[in-house]
Amino acid sequence: MKIFRQELSIKDIDKILVLYNDVFPESLWSKNYLKLFMKSEKAIFIVAEERKKIEGFIFGKERNKNLISLDVLGVSEKFRDKKVGTRLMKFFIEKTKEKMTRGKIIIHFRDSKKSLVYFYSKFGAKNDKIVGKYRNGEYKHQMEIDI
Repeated sequence: MKIFRQELSIKDIDKILVLYNDVFPESLWSKNYLKLFMKSEKAIFIVAEERKKIEGFIFGKERNKNLISLDVLGVSEKFRDKKVGTRLMKFFIEKTKEKMTRGKIIIHFRDSKKSLVYFYSKFGAKNDKIVGKYRNGEYKHQMEIDI
């Protein structure tokens, strides 16, 4: 699997959108929302590909010189339990370290994905806490990774 590709084109939007909405049916994104996110100069995008098909992605954003948010990490069902998420996460952390020498990565996820506490803790994430609610009323968790 060719795992890490950061240079995304407008052609990739449809592929990413289909996978995102398949992985996160409770939080559908529109094409316009994804385009706006991608156009931000502070956005960090990494995709995992298999035979030119996007099978995983991780998106984040530089919030300030000491803070980067990890906004979404998704892997197609076919590639789960094959370390794709782990490899994406490691690459995201490497890219974060290139942008800042000290700081934090802030991670948000839904209460229904609470099993992610264990996954993110493997990368040094700590301080799981509820920081609010999503539009559908589901609790929003936050963890932090010190860089």
